[in-house]
Amino acid sequence: MNYQNVAIIGAGGTIGTALLETLVRHYPDVHIHAFARTRPVFDMECVTGYEMDYFNEESLKYHADRASKNMPFDLVFVATGILHDAEFMPEKSLGGRCQKA
Repeated sequence: MNYQNVAIIGAGGTIGTALLETLVRHYPDVHIHAFARTRPVFDMECVTGYEMDYFNEESLKYHADRASKNMPFDLVFVATGILHDAEFMPEKSLGGRCQKA
């Protein structure tokens, strides 16, 4: 598959940024629309950054329409959420959760 028009919602976070960088590396003709809560800045011509309110349906529709105006999306990734904060830390191991067969 040759992706040309991709949207990443949550591109400002750790997972979204890693995904963006991977897509740029593997698909040289791709144009990525990078959506984040604060306008993301990527020093790449193939990336357009947008500031978007994830909780506002009108904002979602406006930005989706704007970014797909010239070409429909080939792929849309949603990488929003929380990896960690002061009170919540990610699971670092599966210790005790998996049993050997």
